[in-house]
Amino acid sequence: MAAKTKRKQEYLKKQRRKALIIILVIIIVLGGLYILGSFLYKDRFFRGSVINGVDVGNMTEEEAVAAVEKTSSDYSITMLFRDDKQETIEGSEIDFRFSTKQIDDALKAQNPILWITGYLPSKKAESVAEAEYSEEKLKELVLSLPETDVESMTEPVNAYRVYEDGTFKIVPEVMGDTLDPEAAYEAIAHACSETKHEINLDETEGIYQSPEVYQDDEKLNKEVESLNAIGLGSITYDIPYGDDIVLDAEDWMDWLTEDEDGTFHIDEESWTENIDVFASELASSADTIYRRHKFRTHDGDTVDVEGVGYYGYKVNTEKEVEQISEDLKSGEAVSREPIYKKTEAADPDSNYGFGSTYVEVALSEQHLWVYQGGSVVVDTDFVSGNDDDKHRTPEGAYFAYDKQQDKIMRGDIQADGSYGYESHADYWIRLTGEGVGLHDAPWRSDFGGSIWQGNGSHGCINIPASVMPTIYNNVAEGTPIVLYY
Repeated sequence: MAAKTKRKQEYLKKQRRKALIIILVIIIVLGGLYILGSFLYKDRFFRGSVINGVDVGNMTEEEAVAAVEKTSSDYSITMLFRDDKQETIEGSEIDFRFSTKQIDDALKAQNPILWITGYLPSKKAESVAEAEYSEEKLKELVLSLPETDVESMTEPVNAYRVYEDGTFKIVPEVMGDTLDPEAAYEAIAHACSETKHEINLDETEGIYQSPEVYQDDEKLNKEVESLNAIGLGSITYDIPYGDDIVLDAEDWMDWLTEDEDGTFHIDEESWTENIDVFASELASSADTIYRRHKFRTHDGDTVDVEGVGYYGYKVNTEKEVEQISEDLKSGEAVSREPIYKKTEAADPDSNYGFGSTYVEVALSEQHLWVYQGGSVVVDTDFVSGNDDDKHRTPEGAYFAYDKQQDKIMRGDIQADGSYGYESHADYWIRLTGEGVGLHDAPWRSDFGGSIWQGNGSHGCINIPASVMPTIYNNVAEGTPIVLYY
């Protein structure tokens, strides 16, 4: 039994010795291989080494330089601009290349003893070889692009509200394509330095100008909603001598009161004040009293006379204020004439508004014509105001302001309380508030010619007594009367 146990122990001892020898051999072989690997990777990149995205594993420095430089010859950068525009610059245009110094530094930074780490699944050594290029050429190319031409750039426009077809709408913003050329160059240069092949300048901060207000702006949308809820209308005025005047949102928008939350309402006091201002401006455009009037004479000539005798259009601003508010609050598109206190006799195309029924008084000729419906019903010579500064009959566009019979005409009150003169007329038609008119002059036997230049009246138009009744009966109050020299 003892002998059997001894033999077994000797056998196990031999087996252990044999295993130890095998292990030592394996260690020696592996150690030799590792040492060989360390020797081999002394001037080669570890497996898994990447420079600028190029796998340079197991390459010598010269091989790695060649591989990286090959990518530099293929380099280009595409620049994405706003409005789907893009431009590409080739690396050859800017002398693009990679620095070999970083490749050499990366190889020297390796510890050959650690070459085995390159075979680990999660181990990858990434390095960057700095890009080199001509900054001058790059800048020249970038600043010569059409997208960086300042003269052709479109400014951004904010979204805004507009009034169309009786309702408020939002006009979307315009992005435009205005950019900072210098900032664009700096961003592109930075991308080239990082060997990027694409840069979206529209998404790069500080390059483009952009609108400040967009169509989804909360305040803008609230304003539009509020204005449409108020639902005001518009007025288009037919102006006799000029273009139509339109009163719509462009005007009444400023008449509304804006609340803190961006909504609007009508403050009646402010609303009325603004309408009053507009009515006055309307009158300034539409009124023709105290303005010059054209008139076609009996011989076809056209004269230009001052509207000194209250003749012409006169807007009734008080009634307009009321009507404007009513029309706008109706929400309708109203078209009408202004409300007038006074109007001319006819449309502008009918003898410049004088129509076909009027009195024409030619002061230089000392003759007048009374027209009814375009036909002369009576004409006569007369004597007008004496040709001096005090009595000369004023020319102008007038109308038959008043008619009286058995009229006593009086001059200025004298120092003793008496009148400068007193004359009786059977028929009298007033032209001015100062007393100038047409009347019969039974004390005269001669009319016309040059009598007015030395023996004229105090300013009135003296008519033969035999003719004045006919004139009186054919000239109604309000009839235009034109006096011209």
